[in-house]
Amino acid sequence: VTRGYGDLIRNAFRLQPVLSRKGPAPHVLRLDAEARAELDRFRKSVELQLREDGELAMLKDWGSKLPGAVCRIAGIFHGLIHARSGDPSQTPINAETMLCAISIGEYAIPHARAAFFEMGADPAVGLARRLTAWLVEGELRNFSRRDAFNALRGGIERVEQVDRPLELLEDHGYIRRAERPTERRGPGRKPSPKYDVNPHVYTQNAHNSQNSPTGADSANCAQSAGGAGN
Repeated sequence: VTRGYGDLIRNAFRLQPVLSRKGPAPHVLRLDAEARAELDRFRKSVELQLREDGELAMLKDWGSKLPGAVCRIAGIFHGLIHARSGDPSQTPINAETMLCAISIGEYAIPHARAAFFEMGADPAVGLARRLTAWLVEGELRNFSRRDAFNALRGGIERVEQVDRPLELLEDHGYIRRAERPTERRGPGRKPSPKYDVNPHVYTQNAHNSQNSPTGADSANCAQSAGGAGN
C-alpha cells in the first residue's frame, strides 16, 4: 500500500500541463454518461437535503457547494489514476471514480453539520439559545409554537423555521411536547402545538450569565445533529 501510494504521488508530480499554441494549459477532464448520471443523482439528493426540513437546511451555503466539491474530488482521483499515462484528459471520468468521490461527499455531511454546530455556525443553535433566554426571562411554564415564532421575529421569516430550534431544545430535555390534546373547535387556524418547559432550565440558567445552553450541551447537540456519536 505504501509503495503504491508513493508511485501515485510521484506520477502526479511528473505530470506536465498540456502544451498549446498559447502555452501550457490545464488538462480538461470529462465525465462519461454513467458518471454524469451518478453525479446528477447526487445533486438531486443534496437539493432535497437543502429544503427547509432537510439535513442541510441550516447549512445551505456549504451544502450548495458540495456537488462541486465532489466533482473536484473525482477529478483528483482520476488525475492520480491516470497520471502515469501523461494525459488524464484522454480518458473520461467513469462511474466508479465518481461513486468513490460521492461516498466522500456523503461522509462529509454529518461531520460538517457537527463541526458547524459546535462552532455555533448553524443558525438553529443561536435560535435555540435565544429561545432559552426567552423562556428564562419570562419564567414560562408552557408555550406554543406560535409563541416561539413571535419570540424569534427578526431572526426568522416563516413559522416553519422555528421547528429545528424547538427540536434541539426537546432533544436535550429543555422542553417537551405537551401530551394534552389541542382540539380544533369551529373554523379558523389549526391550534399551534404546545410545549411544557423543564423547570431545570431555570435552575441551570441561574448560574449561567448568558442564559444559554452550556458548552457540554452544545457538544451533545453537535453529536445529535451530525450523527457523530453513531
